Amino acid sequence: MARKIVIANLKGGVGKTNVCINLAMFLTALGKRVLLIDLSPQGDASFSLGINASPNFIGDVLLQKIRPQVAIKSTSYFGFDVMPSFSGLDSAINNLRNVKRPELRLKKAIENLEEDYDFIIIDTPPEFDLLILNALYSADELIIPIQAEYLAMRSAKQLLDLIQKRNIKIKKISALITMYGWRSKISRNISKTARDDLSINVLNSIIPRATILAQTGESKEPILKVSPNSRAARAYRQLAEEVVGK
Repeated sequence: MARKIVIANLKGGVGKTNVCINLAMFLTALGKRVLLIDLSPQGDASFSLGINASPNFIGDVLLQKIRPQVAIKSTSYFGFDVMPSFSGLDSAINNLRNVKRPELRLKKAIENLEEDYDFIIIDTPPEFDLLILNALYSADELIIPIQAEYLAMRSAKQLLDLIQKRNIKIKKISALITMYGWRSKISRNISKTARDDLSINVLNSIIPRATILAQTGESKEPILKVSPNSRAARAYRQLAEEVVGK
């Protein structure tokens, strides 16, 4: 049975997509079967993985036009499967607003996939909308990437408040410090504040601020190939091991 892990924060630019791609890749390197679902209208994860727009994507799955298996693309270069997102996702979501319990469409769609994977990783947009609700209602676990700066911390708290107000049940919620500057006082303060003030687990793994992470998104080559011994690669390997261990 797959563990369904949502990566979300209500602030953009905190490294959600990088976390999704690299967590999926390093879990695969540990021998796990992984599906990455791109639930963002921007489709950044799909683009970074070199997946071109096609008729079969997550929007068609949510509208129940196709079976979920039809939308899955294999990424032999990266080693895990992807259910991609393209620009039509916004219009697909607009068409869902009048159906019964639209926030449960993703949960129902992936029920038949759970035996095929060990992990299902879900990337999300930075707004509390119907897409992120679909992700949260599907989740066993939530990881909130918190960029090492104060606005990201504030957005993480807002997300936790909204989850509580809607009474969304998630088995485990954790925070992950991202874009950490080892010489930055602000980074150290944010890391300490997260551990002191948040009422959730803060993962031991810390993702550094690293140019190589931006470059891999542009080159569409995995960090395991271009810089396997970099600090960023070691951090993501530690994250995957920590997630598996938990």
